[in-house]
Amino acid sequence: PGANSLRQMIAPFMTTVWCLRLGSFLLNRILRDGKDSRFDEFRKHWLRFLGVWTIQSIWCFLVASPMLVVVTSASCSTGPGLLDAAGWGIWTFGFIFEVTAD
Repeated sequence: PGANSLRQMIAPFMTTVWCLRLGSFLLNRILRDGKDSRFDEFRKHWLRFLGVWTIQSIWCFLVASPMLVVVTSASCSTGPGLLDAAGWGIWTFGFIFEVTAD
């Protein structure tokens, strides 16, 4: 096991930054409002509520999967290229857009 490439360090960093920002936003909203009213209808039926949480867990897995592949794949241990720079730029734009929208 050698040193991680820049790509293998930036991917988990970006994922962590996104998760912390989204998690802190949602926690602050709960603390401010006392609840998340989006779930009111789902809470009435435990199976529907379970479905919501299951879908959210699948979404988290799908979002994290590319980062997990980059970190664990030997073929991703090369230096960054043009596609990496494009991806980082798109991530930065999307992150700023999401922060502004919230």
